[in-house]
Amino acid sequence: MRNLVPVFIIGIVMLLLLNACNKESVTTTSTGGSYSMKFIYNDTTASFNTCTVSTVIEGNVPSEVLISGFTTTNNKITGKSFELDLVADIDSLKAGQVFPAATTINQLHSSTLYFFPDSLRTYTTQVAKPIGSVTITSVTSSEIKGTFNGGLYGWQDEYAEILDYNISGGTFVARR
Repeated sequence: MRNLVPVFIIGIVMLLLLNACNKESVTTTSTGGSYSMKFIYNDTTASFNTCTVSTVIEGNVPSEVLISGFTTTNNKITGKSFELDLVADIDSLKAGQVFPAATTINQLHSSTLYFFPDSLRTYTTQVAKPIGSVTITSVTSSEIKGTFNGGLYGWQDEYAEILDYNISGGTFVARR
């Protein structure tokens, strides 16, 4: 049963990411870099031309803010994507807030980072060895800006035994 919990959580997050991306990509044209996400992973630079914000509110579970970076070409998502999941109410976000990597599932004021290098693999921060954080640098009615970094493990590596990706120098400007 313990092994099914991470699979279930990742499945839900992927469903929410795809659902949020589909909603945004239908109505959003290429942003030309004004809403974007960039970071370095294992000495390789990643850059996305679209970055959006969505919120998730489910019953008694704390609210989540999902900041998703991806590349769109002709209004279609292509290639890899990245997501920052903040356990907080979007209306409470303010400049200077730091969301450390979660040490428990649904931990208030924490973050979880997800990297989808292709459609088959998912890498994430793990509560067994939480590495990283997200810092909010600016919040307006139309966008959220910030920085991030972290250590990512395969989504099935719940004990965080093999560090697959070191994420550094992450920045985002996300459309609300």
